[in-house]
Amino acid sequence: MAEKKPLYSGWSKISLVAAIVLSLAVWLFSRQEFFTSAYWLFWLYFPLMMLHHFEKFTLSDFRGWINKVCFKSNDANFPLKDETAFYFNVVLGYLIPLALILLAPYSIVFPTIAVMYALNLAWFHISYTVGERAYSPGFFTSIFLLLPWAPITFYHYVSNGELEVWMIGIAFILGLAMHYSLFFRMRLRLQGK
Repeated sequence: MAEKKPLYSGWSKISLVAAIVLSLAVWLFSRQEFFTSAYWLFWLYFPLMMLHHFEKFTLSDFRGWINKVCFKSNDANFPLKDETAFYFNVVLGYLIPLALILLAPYSIVFPTIAVMYALNLAWFHISYTVGERAYSPGFFTSIFLLLPWAPITFYHYVSNGELEVWMIGIAFILGLAMHYSLFFRMRLRLQGK
């Protein structure tokens, strides 16, 4: 059996501390205009997602759950392996949204895609838990953190006239595509394609 690499198997364990540090950083760097500027709402994506990943991968066994329950695999380590989980959650889940949020001054649609990605992710966990009456790892952070955060962010921008409904629609489609492309890649991997 291959030796587990600490980076791939342990990245979610630091998420709790990282979320606290990032929350403080968002507050410190935004405190001048903390309640007058909504960019801080977009930056909350990172600590919220880190708490979500902590629940999924440290407090629960999301990898084993999704492989066995969603992908109906006989192997708890396939198709989603530690390396793949790291790639999807850290590289794609943090770097792409970081780029989108940094583009906020050019168009508010960019960071809205990151919010919609998180909202689609939350909906996956909530709908599974409610529909199947069984816990989906990530449910609690989805319902208590991600689900309230997204509408609050949208409300702020819509009420200030900076975000229009058609922009939310575009962001929804792109966020949905971003989220479900991960599942399609896993399904193809399971099928050996």
